Amino acid sequence: MTGFVPGATDPDTILAVCWAFLLASLLLANTAYAAAAARDLASIIDDRLSIIDRRLSIVDHAGGWFPAGPLDQED
Repeated sequence: MTGFVPGATDPDTILAVCWAFLLASLLLANTAYAAAAARDLASIIDDRLSIIDRRLSIVDHAGGWFPAGPLDQED
């Protein structure tokens, strides 16, 4: 007795279908992993930029990169 699809019980066909599902699942998993990695990288970059922005605002509030010291002030 054969299956509903001719050749569906052929070992080569079964093996090919299994390989196709395996490759498809690996591709989907790899895509999901790449998307998660991109989100993580974007989050890290955003954190670093906020740290830089905070440090620049502290420097700006302090008077610049080389604020006037006691010897630089005029009497």
